[in-house]
Amino acid sequence: LYDHEYARVIASCATELAELSVSADAAARKTSLARIMDKYGRAMNVSEQGLSRVLDSAAERFKVEAATIGLRCRTGRIAAEAGTIAATMRGETEATLENVPRAAVAGAAGALTGESGASTLPGEIPAAGIPDADDSRAQLMAGIQDITNTLAGDYDLNHALHIVLETIYRGGRFDRVLLFARDARRQNLHCRLGFGRDADRLSREALAISMEASRDVFYGALSRGADVAIQDVDAEKVAAFIPAWYRKKLGARGMLLLPLMVKAKPIGMIYADRDQGMVSFEEADLRLLRTLRSQAVMAIKQKDSH
Repeated sequence: LYDHEYARVIASCATELAELSVSADAAARKTSLARIMDKYGRAMNVSEQGLSRVLDSAAERFKVEAATIGLRCRTGRIAAEAGTIAATMRGETEATLENVPRAAVAGAAGALTGESGASTLPGEIPAAGIPDADDSRAQLMAGIQDITNTLAGDYDLNHALHIVLETIYRGGRFDRVLLFARDARRQNLHCRLGFGRDADRLSREALAISMEASRDVFYGALSRGADVAIQDVDAEKVAAFIPAWYRKKLGARGMLLLPLMVKAKPIGMIYADRDQGMVSFEEADLRLLRTLRSQAVMAIKQKDSH
């Protein structure tokens, strides 16, 4: 195709994707996407997998640019819709990265909170965000842009995850940030990468988080796909849910847990802490941290699909 014809094909394809209703059932979405691919795939020389990666990247880029210019819009909904379309292309219709069920194991969640049917863990981050956070958005947004560009090309997974963790470490102003990944042979998450105090040693030792059912805060977060912030692990309502291994191996006063979920199942966790207690977060800062977490999941999923 000539350049102007190629541009017209791309624009037409983008319009049809944008108009695709994600409110339809999964079968209808799949049929519509198959029709779009049949119509444009050969002309654009793109596969369903390639187009799904473009949609994922576009959703993340939109959120970053909207935040940069202070645009107040329903970016979460837009990202979820783009994610649903991309997930349908990959055959993953059960869940999206931004909309994982929050109560996969209701019994364990109730035991952890001490209330039957409780919707939050002790210190869990509310949907509206926690106010009065340090202003670190510029560094976080720069990191998000960096990883967005990285995921758009042929990347090394370790390098991509390195960028995510370093951005959270520097932009989030934590004392330590660790990445835990699931060990397929055992019911554990093992520390694979980190920044900050003792991070190298903890990675070498492959510090483990057990996936066996328990009443501790780590299992509660992982089993429910819940983001959890604890300002003081010695607080009366929290102390009983902090495992002994945590006090021995990590021992920070405040922590942030960001589970990495695929189809409502944990594949890892981003852990961050502060020795003097966790700072509070503004909604915009929390949204950026969650975006980085989603980018980590996306990086892993794209490599697993190859």
